Formats: sequence, C-alpha cells, structure tokens
Amino acid sequence: MRRRCLGLAGLPRAAAAMAAVAGACAVGLLMEGMTAHLLGQTQTFRAAVDLIAVDVQVMDRGGKPVTTLGPESFEVTLDGRKRKVVSATFTKYDITPMPRDLRAIQDPPTGPAPGTPTIAGRTFIIAIDTASFRSLDVRVATLAAERFTRQLLPQDAVGVFTLPYGAKLAPTTSHAAARQVIGTIMGRKPGSGLIEMSVEQVIDITSAIATQTQLQSRATVTKMMTDDMGGTGDASDSSICSATTAACTEQALSEAQSLATSFEQDMLQGLAGLDSLLRELQESPGRKTVILLSGGMPVSDRSGGRPAMADEVKRLGEQATYANATINTIYFDPATTASFSVNTRKPKIGTGRSLGIYTRALSEFSEPSGGMLLMASSGAGEREIDRILNDISTYYVLGVEPDDRDRDGRPHQLKVKVAQRDVNIRNRHLVIVPKPGK
Repeated sequence: MRRRCLGLAGLPRAAAAMAAVAGACAVGLLMEGMTAHLLGQTQTFRAAVDLIAVDVQVMDRGGKPVTTLGPESFEVTLDGRKRKVVSATFTKYDITPMPRDLRAIQDPPTGPAPGTPTIAGRTFIIAIDTASFRSLDVRVATLAAERFTRQLLPQDAVGVFTLPYGAKLAPTTSHAAARQVIGTIMGRKPGSGLIEMSVEQVIDITSAIATQTQLQSRATVTKMMTDDMGGTGDASDSSICSATTAACTEQALSEAQSLATSFEQDMLQGLAGLDSLLRELQESPGRKTVILLSGGMPVSDRSGGRPAMADEVKRLGEQATYANATINTIYFDPATTASFSVNTRKPKIGTGRSLGIYTRALSEFSEPSGGMLLMASSGAGEREIDRILNDISTYYVLGVEPDDRDRDGRPHQLKVKVAQRDVNIRNRHLVIVPKPGK
C-alpha cells in the first residue's frame, strides 16, 4: 500500500495551513515531485501509515552540506518521544554566481530557458523592517535584497513585503519586478530626540525609574549623565544636553520614557506586520523561505527597563509553523548602517551589550522557525546573503512515522539528531499533525 501524506480536508483554514509544515499533502507531494525531478526517479513511500515531512539542514564545521546520510542516520523525537524515520531524501539547488562587474548584469528571461530540465522552483519572501532603518540607512538592506534576487534560479518565485506597512509584491518569477519594488522602499525610523541618547541609556534610565525611588532614580540619572560628560559635572559642556545638570536630568528622564514608548510601538508594528505576512503565507501550500532584513528590535536587558519584550515575539515561531515558512534574518548594526547615510548625528552604540539588546527578539522567532540570525559584518551583508543562499540550497526531507498521540492538530516539540559528530543541524522546532480523518 502506498504511504500517503496526511490529509487536510475538513480542517479550518488556519489549521490546514498549520498542518502543511509537517504532513500536508501539498507539501509532501511537492517535495516528492521536486526530488523526482532532481534525481530522475520516482520517490514513493510504501507502508500502511501516514508520514510527516520534516525538513533538515546538516552542515559540517566548515559550512559544507553533508550529503550522504540515510534514514538510519537520523533520530527524530516529538515531545521527547522517538519516532521512526522511514526515508531521508537529499535535495540540492544551484546558486547563480554574482559577476565581478555588476554593470554587466542583465536580467534573464522569466522562468528557465527553453529545453532545460524542469526543476520545481522555490518561494521566497524578502521582508524589510523599515521601522528599524532611518530614511537613507535602509539602503544597506535594499542592496542586500537586490543581491539575493540576482542569485536565485529563474524558476524561483520571490515576493516583497515591507514591515510594518508599505510596498508589497506577491511572489513572482520576474526578479526584475521584485527589484523595482525593493528600490522604492524607504526607512521610517525617526531621528534622535533633544538629547542624543543610546538605547542602552534608555534602558538604564527606565530601569532606574521602575526599580528605585524618585529621589534615587534622579540621582542615578544625574550620575549617568555626569559620567557621560567625562566627570566634569557641567552639562553645558556636554553634547548630550546644553542646559544645567538639574534640567538635563529631568529632560533625560522624560526623553528616555518617550523613546522607550517609541521603540515598543515600532517593535509591535513590526511584529504585527510579520504576523500578517505569515498569515498570508498560510493560504498557499508548499515550503516558503522568508528573508528578513532588520536594523534590530531593541529589548531591555535590565529589570524593569524598557522597551520590554512583547509576548507576540515568541508566538511568531508558531505562526511560521502554520505557514510552513522558515525565517532567516540578517541584522544590520545601526553604527554600521549610518556610514551608508548622509546623517552623521547617530547615537552611541556599545558593541557588546547593544548586540544582545538589538538581536534578542529577532532570534526568538528566527531560530525556532528553522532559520538563523546572522549579523552583517560589513557593507550590505554580502557574506551573509551568500551564506543564506548556500545553506538553503541543500536540505533533507525526512519521512517520519507519527504516533496516534501526535494526531491532535496541535504543535509538538520537534528535535532532530544525527549519528555523526562535528555537524550542525538546523530544523523547525515545532511540528503539527492533523487529527485523524481531517
């Protein structure tokens, strides 16, 4: 008897999209068909039970894909309980190389050239978090996005989504059309207030307000500002405030709370935009990859400090599961992106602490979705784009037997191990199996 993929008939629309990540017919048949094209043979599962499809990337320490693993090499658990791995199919896509002379680039015709073997295309969504970039700083993100589109296969579909709102483009094989939309995107992050204040200062001041008495918090803020002035105690000599020390303290207290509110609103809007994107992706079957380009979503690392972590952050990992989407994020440090802009008035950035502040929220939903968070090392993230392209071009599709206890239509913790040392494994952290008869 042919092993069939898990059916979706009768499920509510959201639940049906949830099931697509692991056992939906659309996903299972797409993966089987794609693999058949790639290997030149028909892939079938023969047994008396259903299987769920689990995508897994396996890389060695040098970042090269491990290509010789069979089903016996994998151990899969759902909620800590082992499940049998019946099959392991390796899939590989080519990467279009970037020419050294970018002026020589010509857009190829839409779709594969006539006479070339047909290989199923992939679906990508480029999402740009405009609230995290100032008007011209966003250029680093758009350059990265354009580079990504130029290295896809002609049959790959790419869409564009602006967070929290703005230009959108449904996935299309016209990569030139995607680049036209990308070129119109502008940053929305506002400039600094009256006091040029870093996010670390905002967090420390709001933490002091929340955890200390009014008298203590003012003394703490006064000391912070005095230290920032080099210990002179004269606020009028500081670039951060031109008033007296007492007036500067009050101004800093007000400014910090205002900026914290602004940071939180920007984060909530960005998360709402990403949630909207993932809900839209639930409507279409198949595997999707989201490339999120962001200047960070700052979150406090101090007790009582603001901006605070939003509950919506962790829920996005589950939304990605519903949508059968993987989120790969590139973070652009504000100190680096400012060098691309004519704006020279930028806040002070602490290289160590600020990295955690700006990236914690991003990692909370990128990694659980089976993707990764990368920090742009320089320029427009060329190395990071190349790494993402390399990583997503190879993966295994595992056929896994679920247990009756798994068939409840709810998220289950998924873990994958490989019987080989010195490898890195990446997979989604949740899997959903529809109820029987659904």
